[in-house]
Amino acid sequence: MFRTLIDGTLLSVPRHASDPEEVTKRWAKRLIEKDRDGETAVASKCTEQFEKVAARFPHFNPPYVDASLTAIKKGRLSLAKILISKEQNSARRVPILMELDLGLVALADAVASNDLDLVWDVLEHLRLNQTMRSISRSIKERMDPVGCSQAVASLSTLLRRSGDHSARLILYEETGHYAEAVMAELERILSDDSVGRRASSLRNLASSIRSKPGYKQHCEFEAGVIIDLANVALVGADLERKLSFPCGTIQDFSSSDLLRVAAISSQNSATRTGVLKWLKNQLQIEDQRFIFVCVDALAGEDEFSGIRDLLKITGNNPATGYMPFVRACLGRKNFEEAGAYARMVKNPHERARALAQCGLGKEAIELATKTRNSQFLDEIQTILIGAQKNLSSR
Repeated sequence: MFRTLIDGTLLSVPRHASDPEEVTKRWAKRLIEKDRDGETAVASKCTEQFEKVAARFPHFNPPYVDASLTAIKKGRLSLAKILISKEQNSARRVPILMELDLGLVALADAVASNDLDLVWDVLEHLRLNQTMRSISRSIKERMDPVGCSQAVASLSTLLRRSGDHSARLILYEETGHYAEAVMAELERILSDDSVGRRASSLRNLASSIRSKPGYKQHCEFEAGVIIDLANVALVGADLERKLSFPCGTIQDFSSSDLLRVAAISSQNSATRTGVLKWLKNQLQIEDQRFIFVCVDALAGEDEFSGIRDLLKITGNNPATGYMPFVRACLGRKNFEEAGAYARMVKNPHERARALAQCGLGKEAIELATKTRNSQFLDEIQTILIGAQKNLSSR
């Protein structure tokens, strides 16, 4: 038998009691109702006795929640706050904290419990008397950085599930999660089926980023990317019309994918050159990327005449040099076409290597001999041996 008398309130728990917690709850209730000592003193008495019972009964859970509820009902709110702070289970603390109007503390505990349903309950409780903006500001101002990030992550997940987009944006914005706010808005915009509306919304978003405090400082890169997305969306729609594709076929393609489609889908040389030149200008694609993407796409379709047409756009001195043309043609085992580009490589050493790779041994050796470098000549001869094997296997 465990027995103790505190200020006339007897706590008696039989050693073999089936429910020591229930006995202790009743004792704590009587103590809180009768004891007129200060709140700190009463809380200390409860804690002391709960610890003694816990020492006798290993599976005993100190009834701080029930004791706190009793204190609330008796109007002893300070006592309730002290008692609930001693409860070790964060999820159990939450309902009491909401009763005590300690909503932000309740939110932190709910987040720590990893129970999203509980987090949602707290959020709904908070929104009864506060705006989402006010709640978000409190999270930012009164929680430590780690707690703030965890709360934002949990709340944003719930708000996304509920479809409350505006509340989600406010949460991100007021807590300084500007990049996440941009991504959330971007997600909403890109779900719009209308290319025109989508492009207009993207441009408005980019403009907003560049004008709003916080966003301008943290999301300048994102603004540039969003402008590019808007341009690509509109250009993709125009390209569909130029190529007579069904509406919506390529509107979500990247700029590189649009280049590939334009390169291999045009019906004749003049059309292809015109479309690719227009596309390059519209998307402001730099020469090197333009060449690499188009050469790779055209070589994959064995469109070697199309590769030659690229020089009508870039000129006879392409920014990449001619080696990408050589490699693309060799990859498709078109040694004759590769040889034509190899002869145009400017650097003598690179030209000799390219000629050797194309199996043009005489020209490669003559060029290597002129360098008067025996090691380089050996290198060219080694390349020629490999090239001859490739030529014999085609």
